[in-house]
Amino acid sequence: LVRGAEDGGAVVLCGAPQHGAVPAVEALSRWDPRWLAERELTDRRALALPPTTVMALVTGDRRAVSAVAGGELPDEVVTLGPVIAPDDTARLVLRAPLTAGQALADHLLAVRRTATAKKVEDIVSIRMRVPDPTV
Repeated sequence: LVRGAEDGGAVVLCGAPQHGAVPAVEALSRWDPRWLAERELTDRRALALPPTTVMALVTGDRRAVSAVAGGELPDEVVTLGPVIAPDDTARLVLRAPLTAGQALADHLLAVRRTATAKKVEDIVSIRMRVPDPTV
């Protein structure tokens, strides 16, 4: 599918806007993937997105997710949500600095253990270290 330049390979960019710069296109034309990676990391740091932070995604029944959001989270954890979907399920994103990632994981493990011990029917789904919380 791909040939190197020495074998006659070529790169064709289709659909790139004529106005404004697209970082991936700039990196390709500069042949500088490191520049793109550094820029992306800087942008993600400014927006407090992974991999510069730890994010957890909690989904499930509205009441169960709201209980997690209203619980005593570690001090450094920022709560984004919960957001309620039309089917009455909820989604909560928890964000913590890298230094508090283990505290967040420990807290969510305790939430899960407590729900299991009490035989709670509305157990939430917990995913740690989600790279993109919108998925």
